[in-house]
Amino acid sequence: MDGIVVCFDRSGNRRFRKNARESEDPKLAKRYLIIVNLDEGRTVADTARALGGSESTVRRVRKRFVECGEAGLVDRREENGDRKLDEEYLAILHEVVAGSPQEHGFRRPTWTREMLVRVLKRKTGVAVDVSTMSRALAQIGARRGRPKPTVECPSSKAAKKQAFTKNCRVD
Repeated sequence: MDGIVVCFDRSGNRRFRKNARESEDPKLAKRYLIIVNLDEGRTVADTARALGGSESTVRRVRKRFVECGEAGLVDRREENGDRKLDEEYLAILHEVVAGSPQEHGFRRPTWTREMLVRVLKRKTGVAVDVSTMSRALAQIGARRGRPKPTVECPSSKAAKKQAFTKNCRVD
């Protein structure tokens, strides 16, 4: 495979450069630039170094381009289905996280990702993996942290007032 060289005429090279510049998808732009670099005679290692990628990525893009032409550069994930973490799912997650797990039948006072996965599955019907839940929590700005304990003073208001006035007397 190392012997395969991409060969364009001058207009093809310019067109690929233009496509890379105008692309909305940075990954697609990088794939175009890989082909342009290989067309200009750079080695796989030089191309990877110049574009900040790996040699295996350059080889894979070159192979797909040789087999499928320009269509081989397009991301093949368009048929993966709908995204699970849409705005509605994240809004429901935000509401659930704002509450307590005890409101949903759990005994723990704090959330775990596994518990959130179960609750959101019940509420939305969408099952996600624990790692996906981590990304969802990051997207809504939830943070990991210990709950802040709140402890009220055991003294009555009258006792607190008496102690305050006693400590504030000027003799």
